[in-house]
Amino acid sequence: MTYNLGHKITELKHIYDLFEMINSKLVGTSSKLNIYLIGGGALMFYNAKASTKDLDIIVTSNSDLELIENILFRLGFKEKILTIEYKNFELDKMFELDDYRLDIFNQKVCGKLGISERMISRAKIELSLSNLKLCILSKEDIFVFKSITEREGDIEDSVKIIEQNIDWKIIKEELLYQIEKSGTNNWITLFNQRLEKLDEEFGLKSPIAREIKKLAEKEYEKLKK
Repeated sequence: MTYNLGHKITELKHIYDLFEMINSKLVGTSSKLNIYLIGGGALMFYNAKASTKDLDIIVTSNSDLELIENILFRLGFKEKILTIEYKNFELDKMFELDDYRLDIFNQKVCGKLGISERMISRAKIELSLSNLKLCILSKEDIFVFKSITEREGDIEDSVKIIEQNIDWKIIKEELLYQIEKSGTNNWITLFNQRLEKLDEEFGLKSPIAREIKKLAEKEYEKLKK
């Protein structure tokens, strides 16, 4: 599985090969696995990014997390000890083998935003194998997740997504749905900060910025109390 990529995945083939290997360990079993690609690897499928240093994936249950973890161990992957940066990121697992690195989230990103039924319905099945489906989230939903993370490159990725002509209405509706479903919006301040930064540093104005700012101001008031 070594590609000598200089710790970067540079072709979609490298992504396909990895998930075909994972599927091979499921063949002959009754287990089915749906994996959702949400980060830079997903942006490669939209031609918004030429390479990625890791693959951010999210699974939708504890049992799926345990299943993929067992498969990765069988393939020779090693689990990495999370540094403070990634513990704060509330990443569930990180695995490495050769030039592959998988960052795995279980149901939520940063412990805040969950993968919703609406996100799943918008996702595109990119690879359908006997026991595994690799699904790519919509550009809008990738932007939602990217907007609450603080890793190196996330702001640049957000810029690239906006340049893909995203539907801001979908983003707003998803945010409101997440608030309604969870009963909390403590992550909205992070989302607001990202929109402000995109405006100030890149001149990218969002048509939903005013509404998001109002929600963030309400959250700041709650925190003060």
